[in-house]
Order: sequence, then C-alpha cells, then structure tokens
Amino acid sequence: MKAAMLENWGQLIVKEIPKPELQNGEALIKVLYAGVCGSDVTVYDGKHPTATVPVVVGHEIIGIVEEICSDKPVDFKINDRVKLSYS
Repeated sequence: MKAAMLENWGQLIVKEIPKPELQNGEALIKVLYAGVCGSDVTVYDGKHPTATVPVVVGHEIIGIVEEICSDKPVDFKINDRVKLSYS
C-alpha cells in the first residue's frame, strides 16, 4: 500500500509500505482523500513537540472500509464510506 511518509524533517515521499496486520477492534480503510492541516505542517517542519520520524502523515481522512477485525458487532461494514479525524 502507498503512504505519504515523512522520512526526515522536510523530506516527504510517497512510498510502498507493508499492509498493517489488524488487531481486534481495528478496521483497514482505503484512503481516498487525506487533508493536510496546520499540525501536519508543524510536523513536516520538525517543530511539533512530540513528533518523531519516520512517520506516515495525514490524519483527516475520507475512505472506504476494506477489512474489519472485531469479535464484537460493529456499526459499519465492508465498502462503507467513512470520515475520520484523529490526532
């Protein structure tokens, strides 16, 4: 899968990364759009107080549920469109 990876401060590349192995309670989202906000710019510039590199950037995401790993019922299903925002 492709990801926007900040390899070092000010060095952003798009690269192939391994597909994550889902743990119970997680879902894999195929990202259609990812927003860039002020905190992403702060991370890119190396000025965020807790950020480390390398890191996949972007945390405001619109996508489609591709996989679900849960031993409990969930409120969404494969192919549902989702909007996520996390820090």
